Amino acid sequence: NLYTLVIGKAFSSTILGFYNRMQTILFFTTTNLMYALESVYYPKLCIRKNDNSHLVQSYEIISRLTSYFGFPVLVVMIVLGEPIITIILTKNWLGGLLILRLLSFAYLFVPITYLNNSFLKIVNKTSLLFYSNIFRKLLYM
Repeated sequence: NLYTLVIGKAFSSTILGFYNRMQTILFFTTTNLMYALESVYYPKLCIRKNDNSHLVQSYEIISRLTSYFGFPVLVVMIVLGEPIITIILTKNWLGGLLILRLLSFAYLFVPITYLNNSFLKIVNKTSLLFYSNIFRKLLYM
């Protein structure tokens, strides 16, 4: 919520409203997709976590699958953001089109990040996951 606080202080409440609504749309599309996929593959891979060749092969397949579904959704949001906003939210929200496009571009690598985090948990590298998340949070500030 730090972004919301900074945007609220630096910009108008209208811009903050656009940001929150566009982020909600993108969060719904990308995160729900990743949660759905993770709920299927995570338990299956935890059972065979000691089989490194199986994990490598599964990682390749799942990364292709997430890229196959995640990237096109976000590219569609970038290219067809205007009609999507008009259909879902009405024309009153078209002021958030640039924000939607920028956030869509920023979210392009979120599916891969989720996948990498899942695999770090599967192979019991949670300390590495912890430190990488701290580094990522500090980098984004």
